[in-house]
Amino acid sequence: MRARASLPVRDRRQAGFSLVELLVAMVIVVEILVAGLTVFDVHNKMARVQTQITDMQQSLRIAQYDMVKTTRMAGRGALPAVFAVASTPSTTWLASRALEVRNNLIDDDDREIARGFTDSPKAIAGTDALVVRGCMSGLMFQILSADFQPDPDTPGTFDTGLLTVRRAAIAGGREQSLAQFLEAGFDAPIVLQSSVNRGQIAIVEVAAVAGDADTVVLTLDFVSQEDPPNPLIGLPDPDIVPSFLCVLEEYRYYIREHHSIPGDDSSELLPRLARARMIPGTELPHSGLLANLSLDLADEIIDLQVALGFDTDRDLDGAVPGAFDDDTDQAGNDDVLYEGADDGARALDDWLWNSGEDDPTEAQYLVNAGPPARSVRLYNVRITTVGRTSRPDPGYVAPDFDADADFDWVEDNDYDVSPANDWKQGLNRHHRRRVLQTLVDLRNI
Repeated sequence: MRARASLPVRDRRQAGFSLVELLVAMVIVVEILVAGLTVFDVHNKMARVQTQITDMQQSLRIAQYDMVKTTRMAGRGALPAVFAVASTPSTTWLASRALEVRNNLIDDDDREIARGFTDSPKAIAGTDALVVRGCMSGLMFQILSADFQPDPDTPGTFDTGLLTVRRAAIAGGREQSLAQFLEAGFDAPIVLQSSVNRGQIAIVEVAAVAGDADTVVLTLDFVSQEDPPNPLIGLPDPDIVPSFLCVLEEYRYYIREHHSIPGDDSSELLPRLARARMIPGTELPHSGLLANLSLDLADEIIDLQVALGFDTDRDLDGAVPGAFDDDTDQAGNDDVLYEGADDGARALDDWLWNSGEDDPTEAQYLVNAGPPARSVRLYNVRITTVGRTSRPDPGYVAPDFDADADFDWVEDNDYDVSPANDWKQGLNRHHRRRVLQTLVDLRNI
């Protein structure tokens, strides 16, 4: 009988993994995968945060760009910036023909952007509204003195009149398009300006428009026909000989109260910086369109604060007011625009509404006391916006705006008290925030 051949012994190196080795390898692989996924998740979260921050910063830039561009044009057409204090149910503000700031709006009626207008949008409580007037986007039309025909009912005063505007005002001069006057629904006041005296202007209402692309005849009202009367309209100097005119515009910037569920104030607040275009001097939207009250410019802008820098004669060292424009030492070193280092000191500087203790009725914001007495000059408008990311990050807590541990201010808005402290509570404190501030040097005031 034939013997069976024995099988060769298998090499141990070819025997495969033992169960223990396999388990160890699986643990190592799982740890590597977990580490990789953790790194991926961290980087993914960082990417989302950076994207939200980028979006927020872009919203801030867009918001500031539009406001700054418009504010630089404030007063174009020779509108004066002689301020008067206006009072409302909840606050006081400084108002002029060229520029107006409605500070820290609280009362519901006061927060209406078009006060008393049905379905007016509202500003978020505690924020400011910036009102800018001037001939911003239109042409400065040249007119002939002979084309101005006032119709005085009483000697020395004007009630109504006619004004002819020509495409070619002067032989051989530039041609000017009259299309703006011929647009349907044209309802803006116009500014008449003398070429002899820059301070000699008249703001009048246009009652009717007739003509064509070559010649337009405007019927003028020197007494406002609006109800209530437009406070910008007034009887002009009887000696005025206008050589220029422009169409007056008004824009109001504010933080619009917008909720995730329209009409439900208990739903999530989604603030937006908005612009309203108004019939200048009135509470009526441009062209009568409700949509002109709420043109949204940027999302997630939670605050708008405006401060005004004046050339005052504030007496900081006990010397005679008016010795210098604004000195701290009477040594002749003109500080031009002095600003204090903290909230208390900022109540005694050249800036209005950079301190919670500022009072717009104080004389230094209205007239310089030094000889000769004169209206204060408005040098700068400082626009501050606060933006936040669109989504909260539960692992993040936003810091205070102010480095002082006892205070948290953005201009004169105190984020340690209501209503601004709502942004520091609940989910709101987990949003990242940024402050963007721009100093606007006025060109026309």
